[in-house]
Amino acid sequence: MPDLLFEMHPCGLHVCYPKKMGQFEFVQTVLKLFSKRQIAGVVKARELYGKLFFPSTSDFRAIVSVGGAPGSDVTIDDVKAAEVIWGWSVLKMKGNTVQQNGKLVMQSIVKVPTELIKLHQDVELAIDCFFVNKHVFFTTFNTKICFTTITHLSSRNKKVVWVALLATYKMYLLRGFCNVVIKGDHEFDSISDLAVGLPTKPSLDWAAASQHCGLIE
Repeated sequence: MPDLLFEMHPCGLHVCYPKKMGQFEFVQTVLKLFSKRQIAGVVKARELYGKLFFPSTSDFRAIVSVGGAPGSDVTIDDVKAAEVIWGWSVLKMKGNTVQQNGKLVMQSIVKVPTELIKLHQDVELAIDCFFVNKHVFFTTFNTKICFTTITHLSSRNKKVVWVALLATYKMYLLRGFCNVVIKGDHEFDSISDLAVGLPTKPSLDWAAASQHCGLIE
C-alpha cells in the first residue's frame, strides 16, 4: 500500500492522492453528482447547521422549510444535498452518544395554529431565573401571546443558562416564530456574545445593574 497525502477539498471533504502517481487513485464520485452551484449551497447549509448548534435532521429541515433563519438563502434542496455528501455530523453524534442513565420523559407536542403564528410571528422574549426550595429555574415569557416556559437548571453559570435559552429559542423557531428581542436582568449580559450569533439576530435589552426586567417580574 503506497503512502498517501491528505488534503482538504474546497467543499470541506478530505481527498487522498498517491505520492507515486499510478500506484493508487481515490475518486470522489459523490462530488460528481453535484454542480458547483449546488456545492456552494451545501457549504452554506452546513454553516447554518453549525450556527443552529447541530439540531436533528428533521428539526433542521423543518427550520429551513418554514424560513426560520431570516437572511439565509439556504433551501431544503441544499440541506438534502449536504446530507448526501457529509452524512451525520460528527459533533452531533458525539452529543447523542453520551452515556447516561435516565428515565424516559414523554412529551406531547401540540400544533400551533397558523393564524396565531402569522399575527404574532415576531417574538419579544423576557427571561429570568427564580428559586423554589433552593432549586434554580429558568423561565421565559412571550410578551405577545403571554406564553411561559420553565426549565430546571443545575446552576446559574453562563453555559447552563445558555443551553436553557437556546432550547426555548429553537422551540419557537421550529414552530415558525421569529425571536427579535430578548430582555432580562443585567446578569444575562454574560451570554450576549452567544445570543448575538443566533440566526434571527435578536436585539438584546438588559436592565441596568440596579434594576430588574419588569416584563417578567
